[in-house]
Amino acid sequence: MQDPTSSTILRVHQKSITSSELKRNTLQRADLETTFEGAEREFTWVVIRNNQLYVRSRHGGFQSRVQAVLADLHRAVLTSPERLPDIEFLFNTADSAPSEKYTPVFGLSRGLHERAFLISDFGYWAWPEPHVNGFTEFENQVDRVEEEVPWQQKKNQLFWRGAASMNPEREYLISISEQNNETWGNVRNIDWGDLKEGDRYDMADHCRFKFLAHIEGATYSARLKYLQHCNSVIITHEQKWTTPLSHLLKTEGVEQNVVVVGSHFKGVEMVIEDLLLNDEKAKRIARNSQETFGKRYGRLGAEVCYWRQLIRGYHSIMTPDFQRSVTSGYNSEGAKDYESVMLMGKTEWEIA
Repeated sequence: MQDPTSSTILRVHQKSITSSELKRNTLQRADLETTFEGAEREFTWVVIRNNQLYVRSRHGGFQSRVQAVLADLHRAVLTSPERLPDIEFLFNTADSAPSEKYTPVFGLSRGLHERAFLISDFGYWAWPEPHVNGFTEFENQVDRVEEEVPWQQKKNQLFWRGAASMNPEREYLISISEQNNETWGNVRNIDWGDLKEGDRYDMADHCRFKFLAHIEGATYSARLKYLQHCNSVIITHEQKWTTPLSHLLKTEGVEQNVVVVGSHFKGVEMVIEDLLLNDEKAKRIARNSQETFGKRYGRLGAEVCYWRQLIRGYHSIMTPDFQRSVTSGYNSEGAKDYESVMLMGKTEWEIA
């Protein structure tokens, strides 16, 4: 049985990826080979066959992203209650997928009008470099903080910490916040190489604030999925990058779950003042956000279902010959089982 949650998440994305350029049964294995040639350091090449994950080639990637994506994908495949289609694909762990490639690849985000299959964020496994815990532990921490700090005890501040140089939008909001430090402003630039007292907050501790700023970085920001677990109002600017859950954001009406202001955070002061005066409105937006993402579509149960739906959707654009070759194992020489690659950290090694 397919999880209806995953179907909802994938619906809008499928409409864009299966466009006129990517009709059913058109993707050949040769397309992957053409894309991969000369770009071996950009992609990890994986095979899913008989509900087993194999790795044909593994790129280094930034921080522990490749390891996290592989572990997360393995969890989705290993725990699937039904047989998944056999597929073979390339994924990239840069902040955005390389959209100039004709062959559709799997990536973390894409521009609003670009082409790529969007995979779950690496943080759904863990993000240890900035000391973000494994996702299950993060969810447990959020539950503890929310129990400790109910809505009326949350700080009436707009909170954000990060590197301002990543995006001018961050600098604009910091400037606005500094003018409102005596009231609701709590937005600061930090130097990750020289952290000072008050610079770093655990992700779960963001839930201690009523208002949380979400600001894109070089492309998307991986922070959003964490913020959406809080019973807090998320305030952001117009997004230029999309991720698997972007289409579930509601900016108005009774289902509103996010507040979007203009570029350069124009109008954010009026928005904060309005929400401070209308606490029930703020509470409703915060509750909608947490219910939609933190308690439903952003949880691990939905996330693994999304992976499985993504696998099915990708299989539908493979040619019959490509599908048969993956199932038969033809051309899969050198692909190692994930469990061994996980232990060795590479796809080739000498016999000990």
